[in-house]
Amino acid sequence: MATIRTHWALCMLLVPVFLSGCGAAPQKPTATASPTGSPTVEPVLPSATPVETEFIATSAEDIVGIWSFSYFGKPWRIRFLTNGMIRSGTADNPEEFLHGMFEFKGTIFQVEEESCGPGTYEAHVIQRDGQNYKLYFVVIEDTCRDRVNEMKRGYWWVGP
Repeated sequence: MATIRTHWALCMLLVPVFLSGCGAAPQKPTATASPTGSPTVEPVLPSATPVETEFIATSAEDIVGIWSFSYFGKPWRIRFLTNGMIRSGTADNPEEFLHGMFEFKGTIFQVEEESCGPGTYEAHVIQRDGQNYKLYFVVIEDTCRDRVNEMKRGYWWVGP
């Protein structure tokens, strides 16, 4: 009987020790005094978020591939080819229309379309973790209002 009581008492003493580590709230960063006397906060690692970078394209290789956009609420695709052609169309048929030709002269994106004539832009590429994500254009000079409206809206990366 004494052995059972000893066992029971020992268990009752050890249970709080084991439970003290369970369910403990995570520790928040604490302020400590630095050698200068001002408080500092220990760094907390950020959550995993993508790193976005933006640059102005200077060659076809920077934008080659298929990008998407919405036209009157319908998904469309625009494709920039390495040979300088632009093709666009519905999501079901992304190469339905020849949209025009383009080339880069330094940071200047020049586009020529039969229905609209020439236009000049800066092509801004936004990447997430080094992968294309968004493309938008800043107008330098263009008299084709419809193209200006389309180019300024931006495109989302679909793939090569």
